[in-house]
Amino acid sequence: MKLTHAAFPSLLAVAFAACGGGSKKTTTPPVTTEAPDEEPDDLEPVAEDPPPPPPPLEWSAQADLAPVKGIKMKAAAVSFHQVEGQGVQVTSGALTGLTPGVYHVVVHESADCGKNASRIGGVWEPAAAVSLTVKVAKGETPALDDEVDFTLDGEDSIVGRTLALHADKKGKPGKAVACGAIVATGDAPDDDEE
Repeated sequence: MKLTHAAFPSLLAVAFAACGGGSKKTTTPPVTTEAPDEEPDDLEPVAEDPPPPPPPLEWSAQADLAPVKGIKMKAAAVSFHQVEGQGVQVTSGALTGLTPGVYHVVVHESADCGKNASRIGGVWEPAAAVSLTVKVAKGETPALDDEVDFTLDGEDSIVGRTLALHADKKGKPGKAVACGAIVATGDAPDDDEE
């Protein structure tokens, strides 16, 4: 085939088109060396504080001591308060009218004193080892203020028993001079709550 000068520009145009035509700029995305949103290795996660423990449970009870016939003592309330894990704080109003001497405060089995403390029953066994005494001197009016190893909750609770004040007889409780049923006071904890 013989090329003429007139056909040369056309041939160039075809060859140029076959090679991809003019120069096209191609762009590639830039290469980054940073990792996206990574935490530095030297930082440790922050631990959250645990919730505070619940407050300890508390129980309260009271016995209204009424004197038996022939005793000049005035009626007096004896209060019991216990914080979970501790002993029972026992307090009372003034024990007015007692003759001088030693008296024993004793928890009994029965829930009812009966007339003149006649139905108090025996000593409540779980509280038998507790020694709570009152010393009355002439011209003084004593009151209870002591912490003892009673419990106001659970199987061995003194709540539902009777509290009796006994005159001393040879170092042991003698005749009961006053008695009162021990009853829970205030808001008792709900056993169903966890």
